[in-house]
Amino acid sequence: MHWSTIIYCGIITYLTRFSTIFLLKEDILNDKTKKILSYVPSAIFPAIIFPPIFLDSAGSLDIDNNPKILAALFAIIIGFFSRSIIATIFAGTYFLLVFDFCILPIEKLIIKPLMFHKFKVSNDLLGIFYMLLCQFSFATNDAFVKVIYENYDEIFVLNQIIFIRGIFTLLFILLFLYIKKEIDFKLIFYSKELRIRGLLESLAGLFFFIGIALLPFANVYILLSMAPILLTAFSAIFLNEKVRWRRWSAVLLGFVGVVVVINPGKLETSYYFIFPIIAAIMLSIRDMYTKNFKKDYPSLQIAFMTCFVVTIFFGILSIYKFYDFSLKDIFILFISAFFLSIGYIFSIATIKIALVSVTSTFRYSVILWGILYGYFLFDEVPSTNTYVGALIIVVSGLIIISRQKKIGVIK
Repeated sequence: MHWSTIIYCGIITYLTRFSTIFLLKEDILNDKTKKILSYVPSAIFPAIIFPPIFLDSAGSLDIDNNPKILAALFAIIIGFFSRSIIATIFAGTYFLLVFDFCILPIEKLIIKPLMFHKFKVSNDLLGIFYMLLCQFSFATNDAFVKVIYENYDEIFVLNQIIFIRGIFTLLFILLFLYIKKEIDFKLIFYSKELRIRGLLESLAGLFFFIGIALLPFANVYILLSMAPILLTAFSAIFLNEKVRWRRWSAVLLGFVGVVVVINPGKLETSYYFIFPIIAAIMLSIRDMYTKNFKKDYPSLQIAFMTCFVVTIFFGILSIYKFYDFSLKDIFILFISAFFLSIGYIFSIATIKIALVSVTSTFRYSVILWGILYGYFLFDEVPSTNTYVGALIIVVSGLIIISRQKKIGVIK
């Protein structure tokens, strides 16, 4: 009954609007009338927008902790630069989704969004959903970086790209910390552990973005997926963790997958493949170091300090050569930083709401996004070796996750 009423109302509304456009001929109106009517959208728009944004269900002014205001401001910024209705709607909706369902209602980042309560969605399913959004956000951020790089086609421009993007990202994360009331600069900046972790992340980022610039987009994610496999090997070698033959077999299988992706017999991308592999090694060392933290830091504070060190690191490197970025480039970096920040938020939310053993499998969805962005944005068509090698690496990672779950290494 409710749906039929909505459909009828929609049809009536559409017909009343369409009739005035269809029946009213343009030559009937004189210039003065046309000029007066040109102000109608500007006059009506605030009346339509103001109540749902600034008023609550009782009709009272709602300003405190109102995510719709922030979403509206973000949508205005996107609309001003993009001049695209679709981009504006998508940006405002995405921003509202993140703030309304993933930040403001969260006390400990255990997420039970209001939008799902009627459907009785389990925490595990929500964790998977957030992991997919996390990987989508990270891949989108990296795609924007590559878009700007290709405008200049100079490897040194990456330094300035990551530096400017880092400044925007710090502002976003700082906003999240403020909302959650977790700002503690003394803890963040005086922690040697977080500084070292940030340096390891910087080195990983350096090699990763060189790979993004020089290799097919999907290949970078495929090779980077070796990180958890390498972590298993490093943990056995350096942390004396017990790794039995099944996991060692999975590690060797992962290396076979890398060889298949690289395809040594037909090395089309020279030796550039080494960069994402080095990045994977650095990420494994970072995660191994993080395991031995003496203190349990809030996840957002780790993200802030890591981003701070990475920004400083690439800021120093960018001194070597300065590039005159256009306003459009700055805008793209702003959007890139937004997606990177949202990726951090969803990654934290995923860990808090669901078991790692449930969600970790879906980390590999980033490979799918890499293939799609590579095809649609950069005209890259993965080879058969790429698909086969990616499948082998993913299977290797899944075997390790399965074994770790069985022996209680992950929960």
